[in-house]
Amino acid sequence: VYVLSYVIYRFPFNCKVSLITLLCIVYYILARIYLDDFWYTSILCYPMGAIFAKYNFFFNKRKGLSWIEISSIVLFVFLYLFQNNDTRFLIAILFSISSVSIVRVFNLKWNFLRYIGNYSLSFYLLQISFYNILLETYTCDWFYCFSVIMCTFIFVFIYSKIVEPLVYKFLNCLCV
Repeated sequence: VYVLSYVIYRFPFNCKVSLITLLCIVYYILARIYLDDFWYTSILCYPMGAIFAKYNFFFNKRKGLSWIEISSIVLFVFLYLFQNNDTRFLIAILFSISSVSIVRVFNLKWNFLRYIGNYSLSFYLLQISFYNILLETYTCDWFYCFSVIMCTFIFVFIYSKIVEPLVYKFLNCLCV
């Protein structure tokens, strides 16, 4: 989906967000049939973020939270407390809406959040590796989650400071 999104954004047509949303929904339906829930529960957050970005002007013209945002936060908390396999995708979407809403209302312009945003794909791709690597190592869920987060941050930092500049330098040499 991410590779297809990259390709879609390179074409000059107006329905990019709609097409990405459609692709994510198709992926969600197929993955729900053939894959474990780990592979599809948060995929619909991707087009939700694109929709928020596209219609940012609608949300930013309000000073406080809209009724959609307040409802999302309340519903997220409720569903999180009583979650099951059928509601996890909805919890992920509501968490995304809630997070974006809170950051928007409180105007959190932290460099840390900007860094996470700039390297969100790296975070996403690397965290999967650490989920799998550390899964058999820890028996305490809280320590396991903390370890996955810390390892992911450390390796994204290494990637952004060492690996990525080397890749760009290599690619520039090929293009010359």
